[in-house]
Amino acid sequence: MSTINKASFLVIIISTFLNSQLQSQSFERIDSITNEVCKTINLISSQNEFVSLDTVLYQIRRKHLDEYFLKTPSNKLDSILIHFDARLQKTCEEYGRILYEQLENNGNWVRHSIQPKQKIKDEDCKKFYTIRDYSYLETNGDTVKLEIKNGYWIDNFKDGTYSKLKIYTNENCEFEIEFIESNNEIRKNFSKKGDKYKYVITEENTGFYKLSVEIPEQSIYYTFNLFYEE
Repeated sequence: MSTINKASFLVIIISTFLNSQLQSQSFERIDSITNEVCKTINLISSQNEFVSLDTVLYQIRRKHLDEYFLKTPSNKLDSILIHFDARLQKTCEEYGRILYEQLENNGNWVRHSIQPKQKIKDEDCKKFYTIRDYSYLETNGDTVKLEIKNGYWIDNFKDGTYSKLKIYTNENCEFEIEFIESNNEIRKNFSKKGDKYKYVITEENTGFYKLSVEIPEQSIYYTFNLFYEE
């Protein structure tokens, strides 16, 4: 899964909550806090036809910021920022919508509220599993090298980090990948061990397949292109 890149917006939100009790983070603790942030974002959106990032920033600061802002240890901020950002993208649908609509997106990932239609027959997807080397583009344009081999899906990122997932074929055009491990700062915080993502191959074109992936907590779908050498 790719994630949308941004920093300044989340720096403010997360600074709200970083105090001495949050030095050692767990997924459960962080998710409980991001759930509260998400409720605030949902409330703001329900009261406004259009919500800008500046509006969200202002309201979050008013609601949460004053007591905790100065208690944030500067040497802990970056890693905790990434963790919170990844979990908000995973669990908060409205947060993902605002980021997608208002921050720069190069079009490599397209957001859908319903499952995109398939334009490929089931028997035509068999070739997909015979190809070992793929690549895809992150939302910031970085290329990720992907290996599918021996039942595993292995992402190799530009910075030398990786993610390893198990791949399970449901039907020829549908499969799941199960998160095992990653040393990539964003991916290891976005997913917990055992998290599964459902993929559907929606179409084949010259040199690439178009895939859709569902974000389970949100019932939101993204489509992207998975490239291979002919």
